[in-house]
Amino acid sequence: MTVMTDQEKINKFDILETLRTLIGGCFGDQDKIFASHLLDEDRAQELRNIAQNNGIKLSELEDIVAGHLYRSLSNPDHINKQIKKASEFFAKKLN
Repeated sequence: MTVMTDQEKINKFDILETLRTLIGGCFGDQDKIFASHLLDEDRAQELRNIAQNNGIKLSELEDIVAGHLYRSLSNPDHINKQIKKASEFFAKKLN
């Protein structure tokens, strides 16, 4: 197990905050469906690249997706479907 330096911890925190800020752009404004529109998919691919290039784990990104959806939706079936859809998309490049 590697120990992160303080600077590495700060960098990771900053990347996670960036991902939290960007995640909303991966969902339709009205329908809240993940990457169903071309621009949403482009933003999701960019977000996935940021995560991959900065060593962000799939589970960390799944938590960000879930947090975003729980804050913006109340339908548990829709939330679960979108978490699954996003997870499958991000799993193509992340562990």
